[in-house]
Amino acid sequence: KPVFDLTTGALKGEWCPSPPLIGPLLGKLQPARDLLTYAVRESNGYVEALINVEARKDFEEDYWFGLLDARGKATGDYH
Repeated sequence: KPVFDLTTGALKGEWCPSPPLIGPLLGKLQPARDLLTYAVRESNGYVEALINVEARKDFEEDYWFGLLDARGKATGDYH
């Protein structure tokens, strides 16, 4: 299995080393990439992670504006 540095998310070692023979072949289909990491802290015995709770809204904002908004239809921004 690939080994990652949990502090930075960087790949440490070989990408997709197992199972033997098949793993390296499958690893060539998908390029190696680092893990996502999040800022965390401990507070009163709980672990808290800093995440973007507005990510879905930010992603869909332009989509819905162009798809359903009359202003998008008038200006052609939806194409």
